[in-house]
Amino acid sequence: MNLQFALGETVLDKSEVNSLLVATGQEATFHIDIAKHIDVKTLDAQKLFTLSVEKKDPALAALASKLAISGFKAKRSYNRNEANVISSTPVTPIDPEQLLEKLVTDKSLKNLGAAMILDALFEGPDPELTLRQIATTQVNKLGASPQVSMMSDVFRGFQQKNTFYGWEPVTSTKVERSKRYHASPVYTALRDGLATLTKFGMVNVRETVSFGGQSVDNPSAAVLQRKVYEISLTPDGENLADMWGDIESYIAHGWNKRMLNKLAA
Repeated sequence: MNLQFALGETVLDKSEVNSLLVATGQEATFHIDIAKHIDVKTLDAQKLFTLSVEKKDPALAALASKLAISGFKAKRSYNRNEANVISSTPVTPIDPEQLLEKLVTDKSLKNLGAAMILDALFEGPDPELTLRQIATTQVNKLGASPQVSMMSDVFRGFQQKNTFYGWEPVTSTKVERSKRYHASPVYTALRDGLATLTKFGMVNVRETVSFGGQSVDNPSAAVLQRKVYEISLTPDGENLADMWGDIESYIAHGWNKRMLNKLAA
């Protein structure tokens, strides 16, 4: 077995890796999934037993026994790149006025999300925004509205800033996952609303790389770099947002209705 370390394209030996870890004050545990480096389909407990006898290796015999009893389960991989899937969704042409009728007659969570995206992007200072930027803008707008109760689900996954009035997404991994932004009703609404608007050709989704601030949980770490998806309105999307005169009331009433339904349940 030959383990090779690298820093970018520079090959390092074990002592150099240790020196780098000491110099940066890091303690690292390297997790290597052997299943990624061997053909797991050829794993055979009987072959391992035979090999353990030949090599007189009790550890190999124990491994063969473990595989014979419990078998081998490869770690499942998940495609979390939802925005990339959404951006490649085939467009179903529809007249903006027809889509407006569909949206206003059903205050579902995805339609609330679609309305929030349209409201944030139409005639706003930025022609392109990410879902998180849209979420933050809309939550702060609703937080300042007398129409929306502070008990509303729209504020789940967000926290009030310490420095000045306003709301920001909760992203720290130290916070229970169910209370973070990506588990919030607003994120779900925007994600599903984006899928609807993309399907009907109302928005464009563009992949880019964001260079942000330091990690919330480790401020001394390097500047964060992550892939994000910026959303902009198409001409049809502009027309849809322009003809939706009471879009702000629709959003506020939609979130209040969700709260009242929850309290009545």
